[in-house]
Amino acid sequence: MAEELSAQRRVRRERDLFVAHELIGDVLLAQGDPAAALESYQASLTIAAGHLAADPEDASWWRSLSDSHDTIGDVLMDQGSLAGALESYQASLIATEKLLDAEPGNADWQRDLAISHIKIGDVQMASRELAAALQSYTASLAIVEQLVLLQPANTEWLRDRSISHERMGDALSAQGGH
Repeated sequence: MAEELSAQRRVRRERDLFVAHELIGDVLLAQGDPAAALESYQASLTIAAGHLAADPEDASWWRSLSDSHDTIGDVLMDQGSLAGALESYQASLIATEKLLDAEPGNADWQRDLAISHIKIGDVQMASRELAAALQSYTASLAIVEQLVLLQPANTEWLRDRSISHERMGDALSAQGGH
């Protein structure tokens, strides 16, 4: 019993430290220091990865890992580091796929996967990898179409569908309308 309580406390401390690094990163980013923010976000990522190494079935830490990769990708994208952003977004996508392997019907995680495809497509567009971007946007659309079928009045999913269509149109236009 004491060992279980100790383990629970350790996980709570890890979670608190993870959140603290995320919040510090947010403040540093708001203050205009993306390099320091990235260090803080990387520290939170390291905590999540460390926890998953010990307990690879913990869905909450997979979600945290995905979110950290996503945040790091956003900062790198804003800095113009396309290769780094792509790597982070792809890692986020992989973590989300891991979540969906365990719970395929989770609509929130399906939406997260669709958003990962959009972000990957955005990097590919910025890198002028137009065919790859179109594939990413198409993958996003396929997911959100299924979500909209489940709840046709869900405005968030309708918006996601609209974004997927818009990005696909941008990719096609950039390819010369093919």
